[in-house]
Amino acid sequence: MKKKLFIFISVFLFFVYSNVVTEDDKILQYEDFDLSTEALINLIKNGLAGDVFDGIYVFNYYAYSVCDIYKGNEWTEFLAEEDFEFFQWKLSRILINLKENQYSKTRSLYWIFLAAKNGDRNAKISIERENLKLESSYSALLVEDICNKKDSMLSDYEIKILIDYALRGGKKEAHRLYEYYQNYMYNETKAIYWLRIGAQNFNDLSQYEYGKYLLGTKDENNNIRGSFWIKKAAKNGNVRAKELLKKLEEDEDSVILISQIKTFNLETEELINLIKKALGGNIEAGMRVNNYYALSVFDYTEELKWIEFLAEANLPSSQYTMGYYLNYDNKGTEYEKARSLYWIFLAAKNGEECSQNIIKDKNLKLESFYPALEENIYKKENDKISDYEIEVLIDYALRGGKKEAYRLYEYYKDYKKDETEAIYWLRIGAQNMSEKCQYEYGKYLLASEDEYKKIRGKFWVKKTANNGNEAAKKLLKEIGENEE
Repeated sequence: MKKKLFIFISVFLFFVYSNVVTEDDKILQYEDFDLSTEALINLIKNGLAGDVFDGIYVFNYYAYSVCDIYKGNEWTEFLAEEDFEFFQWKLSRILINLKENQYSKTRSLYWIFLAAKNGDRNAKISIERENLKLESSYSALLVEDICNKKDSMLSDYEIKILIDYALRGGKKEAHRLYEYYQNYMYNETKAIYWLRIGAQNFNDLSQYEYGKYLLGTKDENNNIRGSFWIKKAAKNGNVRAKELLKKLEEDEDSVILISQIKTFNLETEELINLIKKALGGNIEAGMRVNNYYALSVFDYTEELKWIEFLAEANLPSSQYTMGYYLNYDNKGTEYEKARSLYWIFLAAKNGEECSQNIIKDKNLKLESFYPALEENIYKKENDKISDYEIEVLIDYALRGGKKEAYRLYEYYKDYKKDETEAIYWLRIGAQNMSEKCQYEYGKYLLASEDEYKKIRGKFWVKKTANNGNEAAKKLLKEIGENEE
């Protein structure tokens, strides 16, 4: 109790002080919150584990030392999740100002009412002054019926109702949205968003599932936060969370074994059959394989590989995820950033909402900043192509250029004699929907002695045949396959 009181006083004094100092004084304040790298790392770990006091230090560092608004807001949410009423109120104020987020105003109500319930005076005053109401305008009886419906029977209107209830604190509604986006829409990004909302809403099942999801990543900080949510779920009576905590105390490496869910776990024979179907283009099978690697055995490398397979099969959510991973936190290389844009724009073209919003909000452009290439570059002798021209070809190919990708394939195959690089650009061209690249890449895979590669080769040849390529149609007949 003394620790919590000290935290509140220290934060309160800081905000009072910051409101009365001069502008010149404010510039000098950063020194009070500056941290060494080692100290910051340790405080972050403790803060993510649930130590509010250390979390405050991290928040102050990001908000008032380095003035990183994004990180400051991120830690506001972490501290709100740790039941600190001051930050629950602060988070509500942040959300109310996020005009570009259609859900933020409704979610702000949840946090301000929770802060008031926990005794925050500012929240109580705001609720009374603004005459705020947390209750939804939609009928509770209607929601009960919606939650019991099958995914395929839910209308857009009913999803809208579930969203409204979940944002206002609905436990089962948030978890229902997680199931809907995870198992029916195959949109992992949205599924995890609603899983976290459910965890924040004190749904013990959502807390357990979200904690397990974070434990399954290869990021140490995510793992620490995962343990925090598992502990919360256990305190809320979740039996599986209690069992997992016992197991973690015995052997911290055994979390993978305990966290396997029947929904995602697969027997060897079933996994092999699903892989074969998925490599042939079956999206449902591909999603099950992806979920197995992502949420059962937590193999990050395999997960990424299957996201790319699904993106190639034209699944918009996976195309968005590819773009997200390639330039995570804007830390991708120049090549990764260019390729990220290709996938984001392709996902948006295919109707993926997150991609469409990102393009609009960030004013993204897919076009290359290089001037258009002279047509003779595609006919030039390989030894006549300059390094600058190769750089331009690469930029164009990564942004979706078909003939540029094929030209790079020819260059690396015939001139540089680098098969690995040549096949890389051949696959890029196939992903860019170059009929020529798809056909050649399919033929390359079919020539392999690996059964899985042969199956994937048929997938690409069929794609080309479906686009009217006569050579591909002929090849399919030769290997006894039909166009599908």
